Amino acid sequence: MIGFRRVWINKRSGLFLLANGGTERGGAVAKVEFRQKLRTKPESTYLDVVRRNVTSQAGEDGLIQRIFSMIGASNKWCVEFGAWDGRHFSNSWNLLANKNWRGVLIEGDSAPCAELRNTHAGHDGVHAVNRFVGLDAPNTLDAILAETPTPVDFDFLSIDVDGVDPGRDVRVLAADQQMPPAASAALLRGLAFMTD
Repeated sequence: MIGFRRVWINKRSGLFLLANGGTERGGAVAKVEFRQKLRTKPESTYLDVVRRNVTSQAGEDGLIQRIFSMIGASNKWCVEFGAWDGRHFSNSWNLLANKNWRGVLIEGDSAPCAELRNTHAGHDGVHAVNRFVGLDAPNTLDAILAETPTPVDFDFLSIDVDGVDPGRDVRVLAADQQMPPAASAALLRGLAFMTD
């Protein structure tokens, strides 16, 4: 039986290095194993049971379905910016393709936006826009949505931007007058929860 005499612990990664001082043959033995630390409080995982992916990345499809089963949808309109091809890791694809929603999908890169248009080619209720959402006209969210039939009180907003300061997203939304106050407050509370 080998007895470990030294233990090195990397508290951040949970990596343990266990080493004994020697064996019966006189050689040193080191064993590396990964022991994942549980970093979540059990009371904060109650939504894990509803997480489900259709095309989302981290269970958002199930969470979105659960939220709307509880609060209902007033007009079944969604807006997503950073929509990429309209399907890959999309938080709105399931609503548009399977739940009879309508929406505006905004993508700044032209090649993925062309794929986005192909993805939703047969859906008259999907409006693809090839623009980057910004703080200045004509690229504010308000200005972009004004060019579409999106109702002022749309039900769902998904923000999927990579490599951008998360505070920028809040500033983009705070600058827009179109979003109803309740939606803005709900969005700000849920921003960390739903961003990728």
